[in-house]
Amino acid sequence: MTDLARNRGATFFLLVVAAGLGLGVSIAPERGYLPGAQGEEKQPPAKDKADKGGEYTLWTSALGLLAPTDSSLSLEKGRVGNTVVITSAKVGDLQWVLLPLTVPSNVKIKKVIVCYRVSNERSHLKCVRLTVERIPPTATVQHDDGADLKSTTGACYESRVNSLQVGGALNLALRLNFTNLADSVSVGAIGLVVEP
Repeated sequence: MTDLARNRGATFFLLVVAAGLGLGVSIAPERGYLPGAQGEEKQPPAKDKADKGGEYTLWTSALGLLAPTDSSLSLEKGRVGNTVVITSAKVGDLQWVLLPLTVPSNVKIKKVIVCYRVSNERSHLKCVRLTVERIPPTATVQHDDGADLKSTTGACYESRVNSLQVGGALNLALRLNFTNLADSVSVGAIGLVVEP
């Protein structure tokens, strides 16, 4: 196929897509909501409190969790959803996983939400920490919550933060204590409650 024929095909495709988009907009109802997948009408979600200057939550997946290179921790994606299952090759405290977080610079962090489940209470999360880094290899601890998170049924823990405004690269650090190699700690959604 020549370049001219290929360009004509691409141009035709773009025109068809643009026409289809234009048609889709023109047939949309004017009532402010669209039919759902089963034909029922669904109202649009209520406006977020952020529109009014209140608190709102930024959610992220735990799939970005990292363990230091010299760590005995193993991180695997769970069978369902975006859960990360953490196991350890050695028992002991002071084992950390880290999650880089992106937050607009014009907001203050009020809470960190960690959704998790442990397979057995004896091995659990021991600390929820926020650090900020600008110049490597140092980071400054901005929030440190030493709560023991031991739910075997799954829970979301809210760690209150003292209106932290981020001025660098933000990381969530979770400290783990493993007392048995058969145990695991699962981490699900991570939320940051922020306000302007």
